[in-house]
Order: sequence, then structure tokens, then C-alpha cells
Amino acid sequence: PFPMISPSPTIHLEFLSCSLASLTFPPLLNPFECTKSLMQFNRNSRYFKTSYDTFMHVSKQRDGIKRITLTGLESSLGREVCYNSVRWIAYSRIKEAWGERGGGE
Repeated sequence: PFPMISPSPTIHLEFLSCSLASLTFPPLLNPFECTKSLMQFNRNSRYFKTSYDTFMHVSKQRDGIKRITLTGLESSLGREVCYNSVRWIAYSRIKEAWGERGGGE
């Protein structure tokens, strides 16, 4: 039912560009995700009532800034690179296939 689409030489370039673009936001958002996780885990602590309180408490500890910015960053980067690259390449290939059949734009 679906036409077979052979891998084009540009698929590697697409994957690389999507991967590089996916590396932008996880380092920016990771401190907020770590803060949220700390607040959820330490629900009854007086130091973790608000995001600001949590960030300030952790940042004053030894290796606090490193802890709040780097914890879980590898998994976030891996997830985003895999998810966005596969999603974007699959979307473009499906759009091409449906366009050839007359079902697309």
C-alpha cells in the first residue's frame, strides 16, 4: 500500500542537523527540571517550598550549581536527539510518500 522510499544521501545530513538542533534546549531547561524534581521529592522540607527557594538552597551547597545543571543532562540530550531526529525524518518521508500518492499537500 505504501511506496518504498529508498534512503537518500541527504538522510544523514537531516539526521545530523536535527541532532545538533536538539542539543540546544536540554542544557537550558535541565536546571528547571532538576528543581521541579527536587521539589516533588522533598515535598515536606522547608527548603523546597518554591522553585526559587529550592534553587538557592541547592546552589549554596558544595557542587550545587553543578548538581542542578548537570544531573540528568545526558539522558535528556539522548532522549531529545533520538526523538526529534527520528520524528523529523519520519515526518518528511511520510509526507513525501503521501504527496506522491496524491493524499498530501
